[in-house]
Amino acid sequence: MHNYGILEFSALRRCHVHCPLCTVSGHLLYTTTAMDPQEIEELKKQWAIEQLELQQKAIFEDHHLSFHTSPPGISAQPNEDEAPNYDDPTVHNEDPKAFTVSGLRYIGGLDISFMAPEGNSVESKDVPGHNASDPNRPDAYAVITVIEYPSLSLVHSITHPIRLTAPYIPSFLSYRETPAYLELISTLRENLQKAGKEHEFPQVILVDGNGQMHVREAGVATAVGVQANVPTIGVAKTYHPPTLHDNEAHDSHWRLTQKGMKQKSREVLKRPGDYLGVLNANRDKYVGVTLRSATSANFLYVSPGHRVSLVQAIRLVMALSKFRIPEPIRLADRLGRDAAAAVTDKKAGQCDED
Repeated sequence: MHNYGILEFSALRRCHVHCPLCTVSGHLLYTTTAMDPQEIEELKKQWAIEQLELQQKAIFEDHHLSFHTSPPGISAQPNEDEAPNYDDPTVHNEDPKAFTVSGLRYIGGLDISFMAPEGNSVESKDVPGHNASDPNRPDAYAVITVIEYPSLSLVHSITHPIRLTAPYIPSFLSYRETPAYLELISTLRENLQKAGKEHEFPQVILVDGNGQMHVREAGVATAVGVQANVPTIGVAKTYHPPTLHDNEAHDSHWRLTQKGMKQKSREVLKRPGDYLGVLNANRDKYVGVTLRSATSANFLYVSPGHRVSLVQAIRLVMALSKFRIPEPIRLADRLGRDAAAAVTDKKAGQCDED
């Protein structure tokens, strides 16, 4: 495992092109100056435009992959002549014993473990950001892992301590995490090239977060995939309804709340491999699934990131899971939490493994 000095992802107040973001070596950088509420709203509007542009570049089907599964999967999408059933979902199943994975050898995982604010034992993505009281204390640890298939053993990992200078804003998480992930991917590629092991670069990367299952179909897994030009899959532990309007979050329908989705999933998803489709904001197609990956009572929310189809994403998550969380992300989570625990001198929790 490689460790590096603290990386701080920041940017000038304005770039020289058209927005508060700029690009250096293909990596998005953040604004550091404190912004008032009006400026934040303007930034959110600009980010929303950029996410829609990103979505147009994303490929949510199998594209130039060096592996495949067989037999061909049945699409979770509804037939062209019928609308998705919003109220009574159809349950599908992908049994790992019913399909084979061919040509797959190396898989990556990306995860960020956030440091609990000083004086608080609870870790959260909603970290306030740069810790001015202790310049040597990172806000989080970003980790990339590479595992080998089918053994699921860890072969490479890199851990970066990072500082966060962008605020946590729902549906814009990619602007906070993508730079760290791109830096890890770049570092991994360079390390493997120097070692003469370019063939061990991941054929697909699982990202802790959403991909297409996002209000603008541009979650962090999609941002990473498009910008790094690598196949990616979004694997989220928490359900975020891909709704169009904020007031929809207060709707009583089970699809529009975390509690409702969890309750419905517990009612209908009984076997490992069972899943139900998650509809996009327009409610006319599926952009992801709620998946029971193991015997755990908790579920995963899986979606294509880039260059991977929904069915392929489901199958790979199932094939790569010993426990609830697929191994590439589970191991990245563990390494990040261990690094955070070493700084805080207290034991960090682990991903659910039941």
